[in-house]
Amino acid sequence: ARAGELQYPPAISVSSTDTLFFMSGATAIPLYHMHPHIDEECVVPDDIREQTRRILVTFDEILAFNGLSWRNVVKFTQFLTDIREHDAIQEVIAEFFAGSQWKPASSAVAINSLSAPGARLEIDVVAAKSDD
Repeated sequence: ARAGELQYPPAISVSSTDTLFFMSGATAIPLYHMHPHIDEECVVPDDIREQTRRILVTFDEILAFNGLSWRNVVKFTQFLTDIREHDAIQEVIAEFFAGSQWKPASSAVAINSLSAPGARLEIDVVAAKSDD
């Protein structure tokens, strides 16, 4: 991005004839895991880029299952434990939108901790699919 260019749009428009998909927050642990957490299932890489990739692969699967793609994503919310890692996270997110001019609305919130041991990032996603 050049100086002064936003990595995300300040707002996007979604037609009221769309079906919205509100996807629960995901961390780098597998989508299907035991509750309460079992330590062996909740091992996450220390690298924030790899944590981000694992999260986005989870959403890749959810989107595909629902007949959606990254082009359908209209909103990202990122919860991260270290705001200094935001740029690295954005670099990985950009990989998943490569070749597309589409950029969903986005928020980033710095928090103290997440539910999964070792997780430093959680993302939730909203997608829209045209009903026509």
